[in-house]
Amino acid sequence: MQYVFAGSVSSFLQGCEIIPGDIDLLVPEAGDVHKITVALSAFVHDNTSSLEEDIPIEEWFSTAASPVKTFTDFADNEWTFARLAADGIKLEAANIRPVTLTEYIHGSGFWENGPHVWEHVKRVPYNGLSLPVIPLEIQLETNMNRGLESRIREICRIFRTAGYDKALINYALSKGNIDRFYTNLNTSD
Repeated sequence: MQYVFAGSVSSFLQGCEIIPGDIDLLVPEAGDVHKITVALSAFVHDNTSSLEEDIPIEEWFSTAASPVKTFTDFADNEWTFARLAADGIKLEAANIRPVTLTEYIHGSGFWENGPHVWEHVKRVPYNGLSLPVIPLEIQLETNMNRGLESRIREICRIFRTAGYDKALINYALSKGNIDRFYTNLNTSD
């Protein structure tokens, strides 16, 4: 099954000095989310509350009765989603598809969890493994849009020391974030 680490774990695996809050996995097919809940069924809650549908998605966890949740977010993306927990660590697995599949428009800003990310996945070494991650160049756009300044600084720190893919930066960042990126890149901490 194909998957990619997204969010803070992806940044961490690429050298950012951050502490991930959870493990985010993005998968290309909705059925893959179901496969993850089956493979990790030991971490699915046994709770089968009749009020489960009323729980906000931010607080919802996969249960035996409802291991996967589907919903449409504010930006009209359809999610197939699971959230598991083991020893206080959250694992979130998702397939995210726009209701209306559109091609990426250069300069509009590349969302790290969008459907076009699969052609940009890269692999990084970690503890003897080769793990799939979303490139920091793409993650930067999402972090800028979310106002996550400490993550932006960390990504720019990595770029200053290890370099970056200029073509991917220019492709992934929105017009409004390009100048902001170069300002951040040229500002040392």
